[in-house]
Amino acid sequence: MTRVPDVELTAVLATAGVTGPHTALVPLAAGEDNQVYATAVAGRDLVVKAARTSRVRSGVAAWAAVQLAAVGVPAPTVLGYRGRLLVETRCPGNPLDQHHADHAQSAELAAQAGRLLRRIHTVPVRGYGRLDTVGVGLRPCLHSWLLQLPPLPTTATADMQALRAQALQALRHHLPLLAGVPAVLLHGDWTARHVIVKDGRISGVVDLESVRGGDPLADLAGWSLQEPAELTHGLYTGYFTTAPDPPTRMRLALYRVRIAAAMLAQHVAKAEPTQLTLRTAQLQADLADLSCQQPAAHPRITPPPPPIQEGPPC
Repeated sequence: MTRVPDVELTAVLATAGVTGPHTALVPLAAGEDNQVYATAVAGRDLVVKAARTSRVRSGVAAWAAVQLAAVGVPAPTVLGYRGRLLVETRCPGNPLDQHHADHAQSAELAAQAGRLLRRIHTVPVRGYGRLDTVGVGLRPCLHSWLLQLPPLPTTATADMQALRAQALQALRHHLPLLAGVPAVLLHGDWTARHVIVKDGRISGVVDLESVRGGDPLADLAGWSLQEPAELTHGLYTGYFTTAPDPPTRMRLALYRVRIAAAMLAQHVAKAEPTQLTLRTAQLQADLADLSCQQPAAHPRITPPPPPIQEGPPC
């Protein structure tokens, strides 16, 4: 677990004008990039993020939080950052993927998330891929991001290598269909665990370190690969004003191929056989649909929904 230097944390709080002792740091999550803690100062609930790698993107998160607030999307307020630490306000509630509700409630919350995502996508940016602290993407054009897949580890099988090559071939072939889409602000890791819910409403969109510039459909494609079908249906209901037409379905399928192919490397490196099996099946299904020129708006293969937890007996 990444240690949080108390002197550094106190300095960040003092610079932000937050005075008084903070409560003990309670671990919330350990993501790929950050160890996340909850604390409080003078009754104010805060989140402390300590970077776990050399990739520190606190300034990017602070920039993105301002953009979301400007378009009416609830998000943490970044109070300050220093070195590997970032301190922000805590959105009350629990992540949507841990929100134990019936299917109808979950679908409605996902529809709320879709409406908020549409607002996020109204923010224009320059460039594609990961953004810097002023909202400029690291890549000048879409195809330079689209075709830059992480290499598979040496432990990957020949079948995985062949599937990855097939994905790249499909992306190159259909690249003209994605050209000319202006870059907008993407969340970059749009999943239910980054949507915080309280009392039937979304109280915050979190984890803004991964924001990117790109085609808005990439956010929807990423969600649809990782969430149960009912949550994707709800998200689409809130996001789209009309049913996705054939060009939109094609773009969604192509982004699913790109994202799933990139995830293969992660699943192999982390020895995640269940996720690797799911991602492989999703890739194969979308590639087959693309070869028949019949892409779908929703992936044919999705993770199963979590079981509904019943309350205590009366």
